[in-house]
Amino acid sequence: MTMIWEGPFGIEQLDTGTILIAALLIWAGLSIMFSRHHHIGAHVDYHVNHHHNVIDAEEDFNEDTETITEDATDAEEINVSIRMTQSVRYIQATNLKTANIYVSMAGAKIYFDDVDIPSGTATINLDASLSGVELYIPDEWHLINQLDSSLSGLDESGNRVDADGPTVYLKGKLNLGGLTIIYI
Repeated sequence: MTMIWEGPFGIEQLDTGTILIAALLIWAGLSIMFSRHHHIGAHVDYHVNHHHNVIDAEEDFNEDTETITEDATDAEEINVSIRMTQSVRYIQATNLKTANIYVSMAGAKIYFDDVDIPSGTATINLDASLSGVELYIPDEWHLINQLDSSLSGLDESGNRVDADGPTVYLKGKLNLGGLTIIYI
């Protein structure tokens, strides 16, 4: 089987074998460029700024799913960055006001079940692209979705409880990804 293509490169016949060889070479090149043989396990950087009550965690290029507990007992702000990996994060905080979550080309499960919001309001800023994100939040939280999404899906599961829980604003952007909010 051949295809006739007279394009700007002057290729008149392009058969299936040529297409398969080109695809194989492209796959091999991308495999070498994004090879995980250079990193074993996870590369995680933690930065704790006690003066501003902020904890930062960044993780790159993990071969397997990594489970990390973000213990930010006194922190008012938590920053989580996950790129090109699968990660499970358990957030622990007693005075959370802001959670900044950056996920790029990754899969993330983030649990907020051990978080207290004494001020009554908090904000989750989510910036996710080409990713699947699952947020596990307490069912008594009143979640207000102000997320800007483009070519993405948003699902909710679990049951909300009508309780006097805190109000949490979900802000940011979701591009070419999926977000699942699970009430626990």
